[in-house]
Formats: sequence, C-alpha cells, structure tokens
Amino acid sequence: MPEYVTEKNTLNEILSNPHLKKLDLLFDPSYYAEVPGNLRKTWLKNIRTRAKTERGTPFPVDGLLECANLIIERRFNGEIVTIPIYKDERKSCLIPFLCEEKISSEDEDPANKRPAVIVVPGGAYHHCAVYREGIPVAEKLKEMGFNAFVLSYECKKPFSYPAPLTDMASAIQFIRKNSEKLNVDPHKILVMGFSAGGHLAGAEAALYKEIITDEERFEGISKKPDGLILCYPVTSFLRYTQKDTVKWLLGDDAEDSILNKMSLENSVDQDFPRTYIWCCSDDATVDPMHTTLLNDAMEKAGVMHKMHTFGSGGHAIALGEGTEAQGWLKEALQFFDMG
Repeated sequence: MPEYVTEKNTLNEILSNPHLKKLDLLFDPSYYAEVPGNLRKTWLKNIRTRAKTERGTPFPVDGLLECANLIIERRFNGEIVTIPIYKDERKSCLIPFLCEEKISSEDEDPANKRPAVIVVPGGAYHHCAVYREGIPVAEKLKEMGFNAFVLSYECKKPFSYPAPLTDMASAIQFIRKNSEKLNVDPHKILVMGFSAGGHLAGAEAALYKEIITDEERFEGISKKPDGLILCYPVTSFLRYTQKDTVKWLLGDDAEDSILNKMSLENSVDQDFPRTYIWCCSDDATVDPMHTTLLNDAMEKAGVMHKMHTFGSGGHAIALGEGTEAQGWLKEALQFFDMG
C-alpha cells in the first residue's frame, strides 16, 4: 500500500517528501507562501484555521492532501503523474485521467476512440484551483467514459496574458497530435472551464486564430475546441467586472482595446463552438450577468448553445453536489450527445 499523507503530517514533511517532487504542478505554491515557519512544523489539522493564503483565505488542507495523495498513488502504481505540454522548462502540463480499456480494438477508426474533455480550473488567473475544480471533475468524467485532462496553466506575472491562452491552445493541439497514443477522438475534444477557467476556455475559442503556438511542432493541427462547457464563467472585462480576474491576467492599467478583446460578448462570432453555459442566480463572486451577456452574444451570432441558470448554489461549486446545480454535468453532456 502507498504511504499516504494525512492531517497528522506537517507542511514541512509534505514539501520535503521525495515522492512529491511535482506537487507544485497540482497545488500552487502561493497557497502556502504565507504560512509562517512555526505552523509549517505542526500537524496540518492544526493550521486549518490558523494559516491563511496570500489572498487571505483559509489554507486548503484538504486540497493539499488530495493533490499530494494523487501523486503518491500514481507513483506507487507506476502511472503517469503529469504530461508536459512544452519541451522547455515551463510548468504548464496536463494531468491525465484516462480510461484503461479501449472502446474497441479498431484503434484506427476515430469513431471507436473516446471523446476527451480538457478541464480548466478557475482561480482568478492568480492560481489554478486543480484540487477543487480539476481533480474531482476529471475523476467523474473518467467514470462516465471520457478521457479527461486537467490543464494546469501558468498564471500571474511573468505568466500573465497571453501565456494562459497559449497554454490552452497548445493543450488542444497536443491532445490532437497525440490522439492515437491517448486513445482520443481528435474530433471530439471539449473544453470545460470554471470561473476564470471558463473565461480562458471562451477566450481561446474566440481568439484561437491569432494565438501563437509552436507552429513547427503543431503544424496543421487546429487550436479550436469542438465544444465548450462553461461553468459560472467570467465572460466580460468591461461590465459587471470581476476585478481580481482582470488584474491578474492583464494588470492594473490595461488598455481599453485589450479589455474589449478579452470581453467575450464582443469577441464571439459565428465561428464560436457549440457551447453549454451555466451559473447560479445567487453567485456573489461572479455576477450571473456574465453568463447572460455571453448567452445573448451567442444568440446574436447564431451559435448553437444552451444556458441554464440554477436558482441557488453560489460559486466555485464544481460538480455542484448537494446544490440545485448538481445535474449540470449530465445535462451538458446530453447537449453534446455524449451523456
């Protein structure tokens, strides 16, 4: 049995664990950057309410343990922990959740390969919330027969705009290029984004033609997703502004031209992919009007889409379990005839 870490381990023990060298790819170091030295030496369960992240939120102990134990389990089983998108030192990567069995033995036929979903967590472009809006969602998708990939993308300076868009486009191209190895239908790649991750997914889909990636490596491979699932997304940088998201992607003094480009209601055209979009009417973090604005823009452009506003549930609820939104995933996949 693998030696899992628990609440009775210290932060120092986890960070020095030789089996957890890739932890920073799943759990952003900014989460524990402000934890003082004395708390790093005490059990994790003792710092739940005593330590804060640099954003002033409670230290996510459960998230740290989930990410750490996923790595430990995969190393124990000899499984791939992460797949780098680039060949250089950039940390952007895909965390794969692949179905072990193939649909059939006729691998050369795309119809017999599995559809794929790239899961893009939120985090206001300040961090990438892999543990909350990545791992649980990807595990569920795998249970449902999809090959899922959580995108751990770079954010904050020096990896602010356009780095996250480059990561998103490169991830799509990487999966398409390696579709045979990954047992993925290259014509059925959905991107599912949460909050700021929803903005990233939508912005890449709207602007993919102008995003610069490694053209030699990915020559002739499309950057356009085959469909989008946007979950309580940020969509506008001009109206109902989610200030943190704008700040961490574009800085404090972004010009009107880039704010306009990053506002999806102004970037959508008839080439925008088929989209399912949802939010909760009581979301106090990202105004539900962000969903409405994009819905109206897609309606005007003639994009096939569906919007669902749930009565309650709030923000950052991922699968929505225990809320009015708990059926959103099944509904979204049925919209793409994949449920």
